[in-house]
Amino acid sequence: MHHGRKSTSTLFDGYKVQIAEDLETELITDVEASPGNVHDSDPVEEMLTDSAERLGTAPTEIIGDSHYGSTDLRADLAQHGVHFIAKLPGTGNGDRFSKADFAIDLEAETVTCPARHTTEKYHRQRDDKGRQVRSYRFPAATCLACPLKPRCTRSKHGRSITLNYHERTFQEAYAHNQTEEFKAKYRRRALVERKLSELLWRHRLWFGRFVGTRKTRLQALWDAAAVNLKRLGKLLEAAFESPEEAMLRVAA
Repeated sequence: MHHGRKSTSTLFDGYKVQIAEDLETELITDVEASPGNVHDSDPVEEMLTDSAERLGTAPTEIIGDSHYGSTDLRADLAQHGVHFIAKLPGTGNGDRFSKADFAIDLEAETVTCPARHTTEKYHRQRDDKGRQVRSYRFPAATCLACPLKPRCTRSKHGRSITLNYHERTFQEAYAHNQTEEFKAKYRRRALVERKLSELLWRHRLWFGRFVGTRKTRLQALWDAAAVNLKRLGKLLEAAFESPEEAMLRVAA
């Protein structure tokens, strides 16, 4: 058990449980548990490997929430031919301009702000994983004289934009997230959220009955099995004319 974080202001002590669900049948296909301080996206690749071994196939497209939408995971999954559908974390900035409002030209190595000012000046710094990335800065004089400054930066040194280590992946994902195709597919995430709600509240998965990651995963697996049995009953009922006929055929 470790300290976990739901948001910048909400902390918890415990574990995290991730589930994989087939959206066509709404059956849970995999369950994983991890300590509370492990990032949500860390178990995803292992879950994909397990699913491929057990089911003989792996998905080519995955839908998840923004906690799973990091460019690191997207880049890793792309190497395995898996397209990830999720919102990019950190693209919103309230009423102020976010990085997404700036035009970044990777070929020309320039960044253009919403006021159409362009800079080529950058320095190298390290991201949270110690990798070198570029940080572009606009001249202080340009920003101080800009009428859009109140919506852009409070810094007296000018606005800076730090590129992602997988910046091209970031730009491709952001562009796709603006399409109607993305919005239509992302809405289907509600099916997984509904399943998580059923596990957490109807089967009390929010309360850890055991101590230890392995035992917590066992609890989640039993709960997932119960939820799947209920879902299988509904699928059988839909496949036959009546519930009674479904039960007779199963018994036969």
